[in-house]
Amino acid sequence: MKILLSNDDGITAEGLKALVRALSPRNRVVVCAPARQQSGMSHAITVFDDMAVEDCPQLLELGAAEAISIAGTPADCVKLYLEAISPAKGEDYPDLVISGINHGGNLGTDVLYSGTVGAALEGYMHGINTLAVSLSTSSSLSYDEAARETTGMLDTFIAQEPRPFLLNINFPKEYAAGKPQWRWAALGHRDYLNAYTLYNEDGHRYYRLAGEIFDGDNEPTTDIYAVHKGLISVTPLYDDLTNEAALRRHNLETIPRRPLIKQSILSDVYSDF
Repeated sequence: MKILLSNDDGITAEGLKALVRALSPRNRVVVCAPARQQSGMSHAITVFDDMAVEDCPQLLELGAAEAISIAGTPADCVKLYLEAISPAKGEDYPDLVISGINHGGNLGTDVLYSGTVGAALEGYMHGINTLAVSLSTSSSLSYDEAARETTGMLDTFIAQEPRPFLLNINFPKEYAAGKPQWRWAALGHRDYLNAYTLYNEDGHRYYRLAGEIFDGDNEPTTDIYAVHKGLISVTPLYDDLTNEAALRRHNLETIPRRPLIKQSILSDVYSDF
């Protein structure tokens, strides 16, 4: 299988290297990732500036067939590779796109800000099966453990999910009962306390984003609940923000959509894969 890797932590990030090590023995792995940290960029793309492209030979030493850094956003990296770099070499689309492994969770409403999810969404919009993978900060698990566990589930995901799929995966700080347990989950709600800090310097006022995570009450069906309980959450996402309930209130017909989450699975939160 040909797999395209990207992320939002930058091409030197340890989570990205772990995926290269885990996937390259049995797959053709290509990497196209930001040249520097790009967290919080969501699905932003570069419109008016040039994007420098550089080879990254150190990832070839880990097993990647190709590794390129882009002076752009996470979504830029996937979009540029799929629409320009790969076609220029006469190559087909990859079979799978994986974004991560992110340093820190991408849970609940944070997916709207996440550069990790933004890169994955770009692959999905090109009709490719896609994963966004994140590891909680201060986790007892290593990136290599999370990468091996994700790699071991690829065949299951490909067999179960209709093409294309976009799955948002989050690893906990530690496993419940000391072993990996995967759970389907819906997006929860995440907020931040004291989100901005004000400080003064040289006669100017500045704000810095530095809030504390506040998850509040989340139902047992959510990704936040699952990860807090030591489970690996998997949330199917898609690229349609249409508020269908509002349209129905205005008597407008809507095109049948793919459900955000399988209702049969939501009725049994702790069902195994």
